Amino acid sequence: MNIAVFAPWIFVSIILMQRRRRQEAIKAVIAAARKGKKVMNSEVVRRFIGKKCDVSTLTNGLECYHMTVVDVTDNWLILEEKGAEQVINLEYVSKIVEIKDKAKKND
Repeated sequence: MNIAVFAPWIFVSIILMQRRRRQEAIKAVIAAARKGKKVMNSEVVRRFIGKKCDVSTLTNGLECYHMTVVDVTDNWLILEEKGAEQVINLEYVSKIVEIKDKAKKND
């Protein structure tokens, strides 16, 4: 058998599996919100205020924002980079990681 025949099928299968996982994750977040559970605690996120962070979300293909955390109010995260602000609902935030400066890494 020729690999060229199976390669497109494998590629399509992988994309469909990733899409299904993302949809299941979003459904889990919505179900938890309806039950009154908070997925991401705003008190924990407040530790990152004023720091440059990678913020991963479950929406639009698992986006990752590389911005500075400005504020956390109610259930909203406010990010800023070069004067542009981004507001994200904490229910859709899956991970926050602080970005270390390159100068600090070399020391």
